[in-house]
Amino acid sequence: IGIITAAKYILQKAALKSKLQCFSPSALLQSRAKGNIIELNRTGIMQLDFDYADIQDYDIEDLKQCVFNLPFIAFCGLSCSGKGFYALALIAEPDRLSEYAEHCFKVFQQYGIKADTSKGRNINDLRYRSYDANRVIRDDPETLRIKHFKKQEVPKK
Repeated sequence: IGIITAAKYILQKAALKSKLQCFSPSALLQSRAKGNIIELNRTGIMQLDFDYADIQDYDIEDLKQCVFNLPFIAFCGLSCSGKGFYALALIAEPDRLSEYAEHCFKVFQQYGIKADTSKGRNINDLRYRSYDANRVIRDDPETLRIKHFKKQEVPKK
């Protein structure tokens, strides 16, 4: 019964999401078709996603506020499930989106907070519109500037 219920939930969730408006926070895209992403402009905005399964031990409103307390966070609000949340951050180098996301994932992990690593690295990652009566918005966030990225080691031959 558990497998049928889980499968039914996944189908219902997909059906509901297909009716919601969505956007790509990191870029203005002409096309996001698989294999044919056409980028018009980068926004300098990175999304960070926190799924219920990873944050269920925390009070979601407290955790949302803790993330928002970071000066480069412009927005925090509930995800469309109402059980997770996401944040939008202002970054200095939009062309290094993936590196900024990786850096943030590691920093949050050091504090015991797991961000969803499947969102935030790519300009075509979608964000579904959702409602949060307790969303928090900062009109003038500081820009996150990471001066020294760890260089990736070149594999030895």
